[in-house]
Amino acid sequence: MCNTSVHTFILSSAFACLDEWQTGEHVDVPFTAAAYKLKFTTHLKQLIMFDDKTKESDIVPRILEHMLKMARQHAKVVDAPEAAEAIQFTEDDVEVAKKE
Repeated sequence: MCNTSVHTFILSSAFACLDEWQTGEHVDVPFTAAAYKLKFTTHLKQLIMFDDKTKESDIVPRILEHMLKMARQHAKVVDAPEAAEAIQFTEDDVEVAKKE
């Protein structure tokens, strides 16, 4: 599972999407570090604090696992092991990626 910072980034990007529609009409809002650093930091602190206070209930890991499950479902990710095994990178693939 991804770490807390990755989930906080996802939450911050979701808030950025909401910010684009806060007037009821779409307005382009750049998702930049300058614009969202404070929101990211605030969300991260809140998530860590909530996790610390609810450790015994295992709430945050369950919420994050549910978020991951829903994201994978909406992205139509196949969980079958054979799908992961079907992707094989050759040395040529690696070399091409290094050059890009």
